[in-house]
Amino acid sequence: MSDTNSIREEVAKQNAKAAKLPAKQKFKHFWYYYKIPFFVTLGILAFVTYLILHFTLLSPKPYSFSAYALNSAYVKEITSNEETKMDRFFAEFTALQNFDLKKTRAVFDTNLTIDPTSGDNLTLANDLNLIANGQAGDVDLIMGSADLINYYVPNGFYKETIDHYLPADFYEFLSANDMVYSYVDQTDGKKYEIGIFVKDAARMKDTGLYDGTDITEPVAAIVSSYSPRIDTSVAFLEYLFDYPKCLETNKETD
Repeated sequence: MSDTNSIREEVAKQNAKAAKLPAKQKFKHFWYYYKIPFFVTLGILAFVTYLILHFTLLSPKPYSFSAYALNSAYVKEITSNEETKMDRFFAEFTALQNFDLKKTRAVFDTNLTIDPTSGDNLTLANDLNLIANGQAGDVDLIMGSADLINYYVPNGFYKETIDHYLPADFYEFLSANDMVYSYVDQTDGKKYEIGIFVKDAARMKDTGLYDGTDITEPVAAIVSSYSPRIDTSVAFLEYLFDYPKCLETNKETD
């Protein structure tokens, strides 16, 4: 007789005995012989349930646009339902882009605080979160001080310089008005145009993003190496400058 048959016969014998036991004794018998398989099965079911929910009901909606204004002056309370000028500013952009917000997410996060010189846990967590989201393709544009924009150069955030993806007329407008920001590589001294000065952008005044902060010359930079939505980021910058409408305004004031 094989060992397998012996085990089956022993299990059958024990089950037969258990069938005649009182309810309390049956539970003890079950717990003694089956607690390990029970928890293994329960764990497998829990994991399968999690996967099903994660990729169906709990699956996050994909992004139609995702931007971060780092260390901004605008921090909205999560519990606040009051509409602000920042809300109106971004709602107008999403409407102009015809985003289907039932199926996608459009986010302009103004709550993230990062200070690379501090070394505190909050900065570390925010920094790692931004890098991870960026490398996952979930960050399209970041805005902040020149130092912060430079800080993310080693993480490969700006593969292309802005002249590669901005429309030629928009790029020429920015260049002519000294609004192009260049990163200076410390190894070779070369300049790379990776961002745009946005302080004087027409709609920045509508946001108050950096009013009263130490960031007097905020820079916006498209995360071109990871973002799959560069065209939308360009549209956001044009919206920020109210371009090309701002050209007519400039002509009127000349």
